[in-house]
Amino acid sequence: MQNFSIKATENSPYVFIDKDSGLLEISGYSTLHNPVGFYKHLSNWIKAFNLKDVTTHTVNISISQMNADSYAWMIYLIKQLENYFDKTHSMTINWFYDQNNQESLRFGQYCSTSVHVPFTFIPADQRNKIYN
Repeated sequence: MQNFSIKATENSPYVFIDKDSGLLEISGYSTLHNPVGFYKHLSNWIKAFNLKDVTTHTVNISISQMNADSYAWMIYLIKQLENYFDKTHSMTINWFYDQNNQESLRFGQYCSTSVHVPFTFIPADQRNKIYN
């Protein structure tokens, strides 16, 4: 199965799943008025990739702006991903936030209390330093 990606739009985030490395990347804006179709599609792809085949997962989330409906779906996806986290599968969620947008950080902290997966909170301006 090939990697999966969704191009970002003005209202929806960029998504990339690399099945071989266990990487899931979600970044951009999520201000869709009706995000059900977008996130349901993404949820189905996460299931289709059967991420249990990979023992280490990295989830990078960098959402600049999100509306209430997208918040609910993001929590749903994180809880779905939590199903892949157990004694034989490790997972880290890197939550990148804009230091000028504390709402993004607070939402990430809220998400981290909803699941039993390790979160790392990283200022967005540190992202390139980490990956270079």
